[in-house]
Amino acid sequence: MAVLVTGLRIALPRLDAYQQEIQTWVNDASGLDFEIGSVKGFWRNTHPSLSLSDLQANLSGGVKEFSVKQVDVEFDLLQSLFALRPQVSELVVDGIHVDISGIDLFASSEEEQSSSNDGKMIRQLERLLLRQLNEFSLTNSSIVFNDIAGERREVDIERLNWLNQDRRHRAEGEVTVKDVQLNSVSVIADFTDHDGLSSISGDFYLQGKNFDITPWVKPYLAEGVEVEKGRVSLNTWITLDKNKPVDAYLEVSPSELKWREPSGEENSLVLNSGVMKLEPQGEGFQVNAQDLSLSTNQQKWPDINFALQWAPEKWSVNANKLQLERLAPILDLLPDMQETDAWVEKVQLGGSVEDIRVSMGKDIDSLRYSATLKQGRMNYWELIPGFHTLQAKVAGNIHKANAKVSLLDDTLPYGQVFQAPLRVRQAQVDVVWENSEDGWSLWADKVSVATPDLQVLGAFKLDFPKDAPAFLSFYAEADLLDAGQTWRYLPTLAMGQSLTDYLSEGIRGGKVHTAKLLWYGELSKFPYNDNSGIFQAWVPLRQTRFSFSSAWPPLTDMQLDLLFQNETMFLDSRDAKLLDIKAQRISGQIPRMAGDGHIEIFAAAKAKGSDVRDYMNASPLVDSVGATLTTIDIGGEVESQFELYIPFHEGAESRAWGYADLKDNDINISSPPMTLKKATGRITFDNDLVSSSGLSANLLDQPISLDFTGQNAARGYDTKIDLVGDWQVKPLIPYLGKTWLEPISGHAPWNMGIDLQINDVGFTYQLDTKANLKFLKSTYPAPLAKESGVAGLARLQASGNQESISARLQIPNAKFQTEIELDKGQPKLVATNTVIAPAAFVSALSLDTMHLCDCLNLILMPG
Repeated sequence: MAVLVTGLRIALPRLDAYQQEIQTWVNDASGLDFEIGSVKGFWRNTHPSLSLSDLQANLSGGVKEFSVKQVDVEFDLLQSLFALRPQVSELVVDGIHVDISGIDLFASSEEEQSSSNDGKMIRQLERLLLRQLNEFSLTNSSIVFNDIAGERREVDIERLNWLNQDRRHRAEGEVTVKDVQLNSVSVIADFTDHDGLSSISGDFYLQGKNFDITPWVKPYLAEGVEVEKGRVSLNTWITLDKNKPVDAYLEVSPSELKWREPSGEENSLVLNSGVMKLEPQGEGFQVNAQDLSLSTNQQKWPDINFALQWAPEKWSVNANKLQLERLAPILDLLPDMQETDAWVEKVQLGGSVEDIRVSMGKDIDSLRYSATLKQGRMNYWELIPGFHTLQAKVAGNIHKANAKVSLLDDTLPYGQVFQAPLRVRQAQVDVVWENSEDGWSLWADKVSVATPDLQVLGAFKLDFPKDAPAFLSFYAEADLLDAGQTWRYLPTLAMGQSLTDYLSEGIRGGKVHTAKLLWYGELSKFPYNDNSGIFQAWVPLRQTRFSFSSAWPPLTDMQLDLLFQNETMFLDSRDAKLLDIKAQRISGQIPRMAGDGHIEIFAAAKAKGSDVRDYMNASPLVDSVGATLTTIDIGGEVESQFELYIPFHEGAESRAWGYADLKDNDINISSPPMTLKKATGRITFDNDLVSSSGLSANLLDQPISLDFTGQNAARGYDTKIDLVGDWQVKPLIPYLGKTWLEPISGHAPWNMGIDLQINDVGFTYQLDTKANLKFLKSTYPAPLAKESGVAGLARLQASGNQESISARLQIPNAKFQTEIELDKGQPKLVATNTVIAPAAFVSALSLDTMHLCDCLNLILMPG
């Protein structure tokens, strides 16, 4: 043995002299034609060793290159002696480069047979790898091939240890796929070949840590997004049976993607852990994922489980849960999703999508899907209200989808659409979406909504034709428990703020049972002035209060029917109260429901005159009609009708006009005080202008005719009253006394004019009465005696206020003048003056003392 070792130590350094023999031995052993650049022998680790450098295989066909930089072979001397043949204890191949990109590794058997040279070459390489070498190591090597997609790939082998035990093979090392910028992958394999590498069974393990995926994901990201970190770590186990996958497991270790948006905002997506299992299923495969733990911006997702089934004819995926709000940061990563991301951020979309099921066959028509949404929420956006507790079950296909949507105890913000958030106790709708060649439709056979004030049950269909405007068909019935809350449900954007404010203040209470709403027509043509569609809402308000104007007393105890038709609203009531007045009929309309529109009101009532006065005194007509009815106090019942024109916008003038009919009513005029009996006629008013013409009545038991007008003045309200009569003397005896009237007989036509001014502190009036005495006979002593038929005129003039009266009376041959003070309503004479048969020149003096001599001297003083 010593002699052999010594001989080897001497011979090994000279092995280069036997390079040709060694090359022949290598070629015979490998079955390949190699050219060796150099041969070197040496002693290492107590073993003889051989180093071959710059090997180049001469191959043809699809193998474009097979070269080896260096092969180091260490022989086991003792084992070689026992076996009487060289036994390798260690084989290290460094710098091997194999290019088999010219061979289609995934070709069918027929194609393989047609290229026998390539098949033979593959089998020679397999024999070398699996049979002829028991144990070896590869370092700094590479293999070039075409993948299943036909793309050229190069695998760099940093280190690979290989052990062959008959048909069992084991490998362990580090490899890298070139040009994909991945870190090295740890590989462990334990498999058995049945007929070379084309039929192997066993287990394979791959481990990758901190793969830099930035170059992979960057081409697919939105413009302006900067990836600051992209690292993935994973472990993979694959089991094959005769080259067919049995199953595969993928375990994800903490992996992270961090990026910065163009706005400078930083986001992150972290996959903390998770396991996925892949297994074949018929001609396809199934992927099951369990407990995938993800986080976006340090916000953890619920653990995700999903199952994916794929086959050439059909695929399906089922997932347990997705949290919508966690998806928002990811949207900004994707191209053309910035607007969607901005919308999601604006509306704060959230909720849990659960039991997600999607499947599809060979074409899109076979798509099927279903999912459940829990606690769905979003902020108000355009005409969609915000919500917080939306529950929905959705199922459908590419042509049709069904959704069961419900809300429970939620408050829905609705921006400027309504004046307050909608309070929903319960809402349920089964909605259907359907798509066709002519467009798409959305409908529901049953819509049920309940709020604290409102209950609605209805159905709708909304069509969106391809070449026509959207078309709405809608019918609903509603019960309103508290009409005072109507303001919550008035659509401000549709009605305008002025009209909304008007109706909000107008409807003060009451209930509605079975209101009916109908809409049929193209939405763009509303309000259907061309009669191409119709919008109607009939609202029977009961026990309601309606304030048609804040300046007028509200209508109470009212049974009111409202009819909305297109842009017009009609109102009608046969039972209502205006303060203490019971109305016989109230009707009206809003011709155009818009902010610059107006309301027209008609009212008819029969009530006591005092109630009509009180109502007018509580209205804007307090200084006109109210003041007139206060001065002209009407007793008994009157029939009245009036109309109102009230604009909704500021700056426009309102109008009130109408009349009151008297029939045998008593009228007490306060200034000057008088009482009219059995007054019959009509009093009309138009805003501040109040008038009556031809009003008949009895004054002092004799008939008169009365006209009057009243209107606003600079400092109050002015009323002009004209009375006309033709009275007999005898009926006046009970009022003026028999002593004074006994000498007089006949009758006298007369007229009286009264000017009355009413202001904030009281009133003033002027009275002028003229009587024709031609038909009177007087048996008074001269100069007051008079025969009938002799012309004569009597005139009474007076003026006064609430404190005093000044009056003068003039008749033929006599004059009377007086001053009266009203002390707490009681008249008190303070001065009188009576002149009988006045001469042409009369002087009247009333003095305490008088110096008569001085006065005479003054009168008799020469000219």
